Amino acid sequence: MSKGSGGVSMAEIEKALASIVGGDRAKSVASGLGSFEGWLRGELIIWLRDFVEQGADLGVEYAARLKGTGRQQKRVDLWVKAKGKGKRWHYIELKVVFKNANMREQLAGWQDDFNALVALDPSECAAGVASFAVGVGFSDSEWKRQAGEGRVVATGNRKSDLRLAVLPR
Repeated sequence: MSKGSGGVSMAEIEKALASIVGGDRAKSVASGLGSFEGWLRGELIIWLRDFVEQGADLGVEYAARLKGTGRQQKRVDLWVKAKGKGKRWHYIELKVVFKNANMREQLAGWQDDFNALVALDPSECAAGVASFAVGVGFSDSEWKRQAGEGRVVATGNRKSDLRLAVLPR
């Protein structure tokens, strides 16, 4: 894909994910459980298609270099060229958290993903980083409590019982 002058803001990405999570298809896919995170990433890529056509670069599963941690790199779920930031990028992690016996580990993984993004090497030219968590099967109050330090972006509605939170707050 050729480099262009287009880009996308982190606020636009957040708005898109809130819309996707609140949609009719999200609940039916979430009920299948197995590949919801991959489906969510695919939906976000489809939403970003217009920005790519305007010259924004986009990629998935990028091995980004880390600095100041015990790890050399972090495989980032998605990256996209940042709007108005020259050759800088937004790095995005997606996590699905199901209300079940493993939810503590899933929430810890969400925080770990964010901590790794914050430790990206300066050579990665990060304009912004965010780790999004989609809660499946939580009430609004449960999700707000479980999201902890995360900022709740979208709560359930008639179409979906899915919730969305993001780090950083």
